[in-house]
Amino acid sequence: MLTEKQLWEFRTFGFLILKQVFTPEELETIDREFALVMEAGYRHAPFDGTSRHWMMMLGPEAPFFANLLEDDRLWGLSRQLYGEDVIGVGCDANRYVGNTNWHPDTKSIHQYGVKFAFYLDPVEA
Repeated sequence: MLTEKQLWEFRTFGFLILKQVFTPEELETIDREFALVMEAGYRHAPFDGTSRHWMMMLGPEAPFFANLLEDDRLWGLSRQLYGEDVIGVGCDANRYVGNTNWHPDTKSIHQYGVKFAFYLDPVEA
């Protein structure tokens, strides 16, 4: 659960940095699922660093990713910020190129939420 200081930081700055949310074994699983789904989705255009790759991570090839929508470490934080009626709407993965420009996923003033982003060190192909 978030501390009062973390809640204040989130409400003030709009983001938090949380460290060591996942175990080393979970990070290995995340890395493995990421590589598997990206490779399958981009067989026609392997990543060469010139264009972004993006895939939804909700299929049977990525069960750990798919479960993150209900993982209390993330969902519980969302409930703490916005109440019991929060829902997860997606889980995806990216290989970015260039500036990512942080952005809201909607222009609706009636829809708001939390993005969880985590970064793995680049792996040499």
